[in-house]
Order: sequence, then structure tokens, then C-alpha cells
Amino acid sequence: FDYFTVAYVALQIIHSLRYQEIYLAGLDMNNFSQPRFYESAENKQPTLLDRSLDFTLPAFDLAAQFFKAQGITVYNLSEHSAVEAFPKVNSKDLFKFQ
Repeated sequence: FDYFTVAYVALQIIHSLRYQEIYLAGLDMNNFSQPRFYESAENKQPTLLDRSLDFTLPAFDLAAQFFKAQGITVYNLSEHSAVEAFPKVNSKDLFKFQ
């Protein structure tokens, strides 16, 4: 199931690899009128994701419940993400050395 985003497919693949801790980078799901990081205004591709959030966001909520039930922790590294299903972590905090 893709729920209109490759991020959901990635979660399914990651699950099959049996990681117990998962960090998702690039799960912004915001600013749909702006070009994505790999696009420019001239070559911006259309997206249906902004029109599909009523299906996509609940799918991430369900995935979060599924992972939690299996003892798998998932973190969202995109602090301004529309996806609220996973705890958000600042990636800079992950790499602080004492």
C-alpha cells in the first residue's frame, strides 16, 4: 500500500528489515505548492498528496500503532512535518557528543 507517498512504502520495507529503531528523514509533508528539494519551479511535477491527506495521515497513525505494538520505535526527523504519528526529533540532537 502506498497511500500516495513513497514514505509509506519505505516504512513497509524498513519493517521487513527488522530494525527496532527507525529514523525517518524527509517526511515533511508540507508546502505542497513549493517545489520539492529535487525540483525547481520550472520542472515541478504535480502531486496528489495534498488532496489525499485525509487518507495518508491516518495511514501513518495506523502504522505508528502497528510499530508500537511490535516494540519498534519510529522517529520523524522533520520537525515541521504534517505527520504527527511519530515523535519528532531534531537530527542535530542525535549527533551531539559529550
